[in-house]
Amino acid sequence: MVRTDGHGVDGRRPTWCSLVGVSDPILTSTWQRPGGSWASGTVTAPGVPPPAAAPPPAPPEPTGLEVNYTVEPAKTGPNTIHLYFFKPKTGFPASVDDAKLTATLPDRNLGPLRIPLQRIVPSHYTTSSGVFPEPGDWQVTVEVRKGQFQSYTQTVTIAIREG
Repeated sequence: MVRTDGHGVDGRRPTWCSLVGVSDPILTSTWQRPGGSWASGTVTAPGVPPPAAAPPPAPPEPTGLEVNYTVEPAKTGPNTIHLYFFKPKTGFPASVDDAKLTATLPDRNLGPLRIPLQRIVPSHYTTSSGVFPEPGDWQVTVEVRKGQFQSYTQTVTIAIREG
């Protein structure tokens, strides 16, 4: 689940996103757009039939990770990106062994662009090299590895303005 809570740097809101294990057959994401409207979507894992045309399923119990991410200034050119990982039930920092970011701009057939990350502490990764060459709604994928066998993936849309 992705949600916005509070205000971040320069009045922007930090964004929260739950990462659900890639072995789960259905990944559900929900987020709030600036201005208050909510959007949601369901992604089905390969080889699993899509859910029947029924009401959307209730979000799963948090079993993965929560990530708070910021993108500053969210304009074309270089951006600073921070990822903070948390345990979903307690809110305590969660150690991860590896985190990767990629970005695509489907409207312009750009990407995936690999965004290098630097590990600050096991629960915080950052980069000042998050370069978005074109404005638009970028699909940013966070891939996280915990231990040898646990991996988590989530894709979110980030609006990048003309710089």
